[in-house]
Amino acid sequence: MEKSKGKCGYGEEFSFEFKNSVHNLSKTQQTKLTVGRLGLGLIIIQHGPYLQISHLIKNGAAAKDRRLKPVHQRKLGRQKKFFS
Repeated sequence: MEKSKGKCGYGEEFSFEFKNSVHNLSKTQQTKLTVGRLGLGLIIIQHGPYLQISHLIKNGAAAKDRRLKPVHQRKLGRQKKFFS
């Protein structure tokens, strides 16, 4: 994952880069979020050795970007494709 240099404050840009894991559980996604009044606008939890997005904050930077999805929404998308 790409890390920002220095402190990340209001109005600054923060980059995320996700790469395939050794276990091939995720896809690569890259996005840039601007830190707003609500921070980055997402809640990340640790699940074993992995980090997962558990929630997006409504009207936060991550929700407005529309690229990142919480883990439960990604699973629903896969199920809809399977049953369609």
